[in-house]
Amino acid sequence: MELNEIDVDASDIKILKQYSNSDHYERYISQVADFADQNKNSFGFNPVAAYRQMSLKGQLWLATGKEHEICGYIMFGGVYPNLRVFQLFVNPLSRGRRIGTKLLDELIKHGNLNKYSFIHAKVAAELPANQFWEKSGFSITQTSQGGSAKSKNRRRINHRLLQLDTPDLLTPITQTTKKSFEYLNRPTLSPPIYALDLNVLFDLVKDRENAAVARDFITKSMNGAIKIVVTQEFITELERTKTNSQDPLLALARALPTLPKFDEIDIAALADELREIIFPQRSKTGRKAKNDLSDLRHLAYSILASVDGFVTGEHSMLARSAELYSKYGVEVISPSEFVFRPDDITQVPTQIDGEPIEIESCRDVLNLSEIPLIAKLRTPDNLIALIESHLKTNKEFEANCLKIAGITIAYCGINFSNTLNGVDIFLFVDESHPQATLAVDHFIERSLRQLPQGKVCRTNLYISLSQIITRETAITKGFIKAPKSNNLIKLAYNGVLDSTNWKSFVDQYYDESGYRISETIPSSDDIVHTGITLKKDSEIYAHSLSLFDFESLISPGVLNHDSRSCVLIPIRESFAIDLLGNTGPQASLFCTKANLLMLEKAYFRSPTRARYIEKGTLIAFYVSGKSSPQEVIGTARVTYSEIKHINDIGPSLSRQGVIDHGELVKVSNKNGNIHVFTFDNFKKLPRPIGFKIAKELGLISAANLATIEKLMNDKLSLLFEAGY
Repeated sequence: MELNEIDVDASDIKILKQYSNSDHYERYISQVADFADQNKNSFGFNPVAAYRQMSLKGQLWLATGKEHEICGYIMFGGVYPNLRVFQLFVNPLSRGRRIGTKLLDELIKHGNLNKYSFIHAKVAAELPANQFWEKSGFSITQTSQGGSAKSKNRRRINHRLLQLDTPDLLTPITQTTKKSFEYLNRPTLSPPIYALDLNVLFDLVKDRENAAVARDFITKSMNGAIKIVVTQEFITELERTKTNSQDPLLALARALPTLPKFDEIDIAALADELREIIFPQRSKTGRKAKNDLSDLRHLAYSILASVDGFVTGEHSMLARSAELYSKYGVEVISPSEFVFRPDDITQVPTQIDGEPIEIESCRDVLNLSEIPLIAKLRTPDNLIALIESHLKTNKEFEANCLKIAGITIAYCGINFSNTLNGVDIFLFVDESHPQATLAVDHFIERSLRQLPQGKVCRTNLYISLSQIITRETAITKGFIKAPKSNNLIKLAYNGVLDSTNWKSFVDQYYDESGYRISETIPSSDDIVHTGITLKKDSEIYAHSLSLFDFESLISPGVLNHDSRSCVLIPIRESFAIDLLGNTGPQASLFCTKANLLMLEKAYFRSPTRARYIEKGTLIAFYVSGKSSPQEVIGTARVTYSEIKHINDIGPSLSRQGVIDHGELVKVSNKNGNIHVFTFDNFKKLPRPIGFKIAKELGLISAANLATIEKLMNDKLSLLFEAGY
């Protein structure tokens, strides 16, 4: 299924979420089933009844055109707090209209509105659709083998995840600018508990329309893939309707775990309350009255027992599932969902306006009560005592304050000699100040840059509970939440990883974290198709990271795999000083400009060869100009790249660069377009590479770096060898 899309008007497209009363309902369901059947290599084969049940529950959304034709659909489910995309399809006749994006955006809005934490999707690793999911912010969290174990040609499946806005302790490992955080976590291993409605069994034994769906569900439950229980009402109903003393259904029900009994008054009262939601128009004495009451009592038992879900084929219950969950916290689920989810049984800163920024040592302040900021943030007494102890006894302890217009807005203390051979960072920032992000960015980047070279270093970040910006920024740099603590931790590597030191890195990382990584350095194919895998011995699932996320996790480290390339970018000396500054260990201890403090900086250039640069690209800066040093000074990682018109450069982005509007005009093309990219993880080369040596190594072509040049892996390796 091709989901790469171009921007074409789709204003005539409507998203239908509840359409069971539509005159076109049966045609819609039949057409969806036909589309899925035509793509059964991707979706598998599922009966029409499965799509009907999902539509009744409001989890099969259609994108329709002017003539009521289906242009695409998305089918989803999941157990709170996780949503799962089961199928996303765009009619071949309607592709190129961003219909897939429109459907997915609607689901993201739904997830955020209902406080879900994640959206999951599974995509075969070889499909071009992976590009669509990647661009939509879905990161690979693990990979698995698709199909049965006996299949000869089993596909590798990428498990992709998008974190929604709702905070959760099981946040992913890293965070992108779209808030695609990715923490190292694993799915819950024990399956949720589901109460079974009697109609699911009746569908099977009476061979009704939903028999195939019911059969699949019962098979999974008997195999232990789904943990099901029955209610007292389930047993009572079977006893009431049994045909003989050896009724096999009754024997099966009695063999299943049974929910405890509850006070009959409570059951009756809740059943009456549920009736007003589920069967508001039905008579209490009509032909269906007994079945209705039984269904209501089943659900009442499940709610009082606080099970995770109630599995039923009852159309009226499925149609009210969202309201029932919102009010009672129990998911009403159709057995069809388990056909589609076999494994789910689980402040932007403002302009500086010329205010002077100063970063100065405050190492001589031994009593933190002298710094008003510390009291303002209600810094925990134990942290204050620990810092003051370091100040009095630890000569290697470093302490700096960041001041704007003479007011201290941040304090950072760094202990480079903790007992675990790691680094402790104590960072306290007044996030009510409009320039808080400047302080956060600077001290996190500065701290990581000063880590010991060539080894895995455990970095502990201690912050105040109120520091939301600090926490989110740290997560973008690969910090993860420490268990049962407000602190964050990171295993960083300051250096270049290649085939010569990979094994040592892997061993050190395992010793520090318990996560195993392949002892063989990943190839470019591994990175493209499966990512870089981390797994704990105690966990069933491995965690697969993209190269970008892996480098965020270990930043400021760089992975030089077999086909890693680099783009050499000429930069004027004046721009280099303003943008990159003095990047040695004693950087930024002076009155400085805001752009020097940014964790992510922007650079503007001519659109020429912009295609060489994309998110994740490794770049190297070469200081150009006849009177400049003319040398390669350092490397960085691209986090964003785009060609924009100079009038579309927003102030928040231009503030991160060093070029005013007049300079933008000079480097733009005749159409007024300019190439802008942002970068992080700038690392100054310990040994800058001068023009002559760079020329001898083949880093600079005959054109003498008139514009950017792409270096293949052999040249990149030479650059690292010469620079380090």
